[in-house]
Amino acid sequence: MQDELILTIELIPRSSWDNNLRSALTPWQWHKLCKYFYESVNHTCEICGAIKGEEFSRMYCHEVWEYNEDTKIQKLVRLEVLCFKCHAVKHFGLSEALDWIDEKTLIKHFININGVNKKFFHGYYEDCFEVWRKRNNIDWIVDVGDIESKYADVIMYYRDKRKLLFERVSEANNKDPKIKRKELFEMFKGERGIHEIVAEVKRESKLRRKQLSE
Repeated sequence: MQDELILTIELIPRSSWDNNLRSALTPWQWHKLCKYFYESVNHTCEICGAIKGEEFSRMYCHEVWEYNEDTKIQKLVRLEVLCFKCHAVKHFGLSEALDWIDEKTLIKHFININGVNKKFFHGYYEDCFEVWRKRNNIDWIVDVGDIESKYADVIMYYRDKRKLLFERVSEANNKDPKIKRKELFEMFKGERGIHEIVAEVKRESKLRRKQLSE
């Protein structure tokens, strides 16, 4: 039955607290990554279907982990978008400790989403904490996987994106120094700051030609 649950409790071992993808990124990068995921699901909770603005005001980007007790590796497998209640259930222990929300409300939400009763919840709750206590005895190696590299373009700072775009425009211009600005605009249509970059590339190209002719 536990394998069929839609909403589960996921307790993070003590050795891994604050050691995750979020802490590996800057606050700005984490915000950009979360925003990307929120928009990809139209600001809808991936578990209960609640929509931002109708049933809650804030969304959460939840890190889903897999644990291998043989290799002692805790691997990040994906990110999922959750509403406040589903996120609070996922982190039931932290929700209790920080008094995020009334416990009865969380239990009711868990029961409603999974279609189970209170007796099942309490048994499942104890099982989750027993697993958590055992995992606390392991010094986990945290592996954030390829998510950071997979979404590198999403979390890249504008200055870095601009540098890459400048290099691409310069390459196109060097292949055909006679290429017109209008053609470069069309080639890189939709790129932020393209007009300014094309102008800069053309200025540098003109300056190099002048220096070579002297």
